[in-house]
Amino acid sequence: MAQHTHRRVNFLEDAFTNRDLFGVVRGACTECHCCGGYWKATADYTLSAAQGSTQGRKHSDNDVTIMNCTRCGCPPEAHLLHVAENEREAGNDAFRNGDHAGALRHYSRALQEQPSNAVLWSNRAAVYLAMFWNPQALHDAEHAISLRPDWVKPWARKAAAHERMAELDAAAAAYSKCMELDAANASVFRAALAKIERRAL
Repeated sequence: MAQHTHRRVNFLEDAFTNRDLFGVVRGACTECHCCGGYWKATADYTLSAAQGSTQGRKHSDNDVTIMNCTRCGCPPEAHLLHVAENEREAGNDAFRNGDHAGALRHYSRALQEQPSNAVLWSNRAAVYLAMFWNPQALHDAEHAISLRPDWVKPWARKAAAHERMAELDAAAAAYSKCMELDAANASVFRAALAKIERRAL
């Protein structure tokens, strides 16, 4: 089993999580066969016993069943280990921590499990951009676009890679596509496009 490092330590701040108490992402339940994926209400972890008495908490202190899935009630170990999602989450954690080599490793492992996942290709493109590996970033961004052509993130990463490599016409075309796909942030892409046009003068 691959080692997973740099787990997001604040995942318990979310109202619900697909991670068990050890930070491992869990999938479908093999015990009840009716739960598509581990899902936990984190309030079960954070409410005190005193609060629980007035708010209907199901668990007493030191009760191991506190980790059971909120959906089906089965323990986390009954849920399959979600390898690709674990690697993606570990990659996200590593990237947030500035560990680009670690993020690259985790996203690459996740892609071995889910080669048709556009998010993973786009995320790895972001890592390559952070490492200034621009041709690799362009490759991954374009692969993500081939899988999800209407998603703005890989288009923005494609534009950035072209811009870094002084391929200004291609960068301008990609930023124009970003404006088309994401009208709410069009001003950001318009500014990037204007910068490219100034460079081209």
